[in-house]
Amino acid sequence: MSRTGTAFLISLIVATAAGAEVTAGLEGSEDRGLGFLTWAHPIPVGSDEAIVPWITASYLWYRSFASGGETEVRAPGLGAGVLYRWRPGPRLALAIGPGYEYRWARRHLPGGAEIADDGGGAVFHGSLGYLISARTQLAASANYYGASEWIWSRASVRQEITPSLRAGPEIGYQGNDEVRVREIGGIVEIPYGRNWVFVRAGQAREDYGGGREQTRPYFSAGISRAF
Repeated sequence: MSRTGTAFLISLIVATAAGAEVTAGLEGSEDRGLGFLTWAHPIPVGSDEAIVPWITASYLWYRSFASGGETEVRAPGLGAGVLYRWRPGPRLALAIGPGYEYRWARRHLPGGAEIADDGGGAVFHGSLGYLISARTQLAASANYYGASEWIWSRASVRQEITPSLRAGPEIGYQGNDEVRVREIGGIVEIPYGRNWVFVRAGQAREDYGGGREQTRPYFSAGISRAF
């Protein structure tokens, strides 16, 4: 990148940092999980539209089981992209956009050998929010991470119980060809100041490529802050 381009990028980050959103989360079990830290900044382009550049650092890990034994995959990654946010009406909010990520993956094979499986791939994010009533919201999202071929999707109905508490049922699916996870449970959101704390819990059915299946509780937590 040229000096002019670098200076412009730094100036843009400094100028827009005050409106940034930072989200961090961690979820999973002893056999799989995902942790992430995302910086995003909405840039209004109209009364009900915004362009949202984002940058994410994440860490994906999972185990796959086959007749030859257990393989463990650990894959830290970096990604960036842009979302288009649109509110076509007072009840509906949409977001959609592409990105790119690179993962430094390591496969630990049953015999003790380690294989580097580094690579990049396209990322796709999509989400929908619909206000069913003044205190009830439907939320759904679908995400694809090409470097690990990982799909991550969720849908929930969230009810405002008090101004400082929202909760409701949630279902989810995530995984790739080596592990598939189906979740059914609930989500609790607690706002305080410019922050949102969210907690998810329930039962997860985990199907592994080698034919192993198990059902166990899952738990995840995270925080989102607007600056």
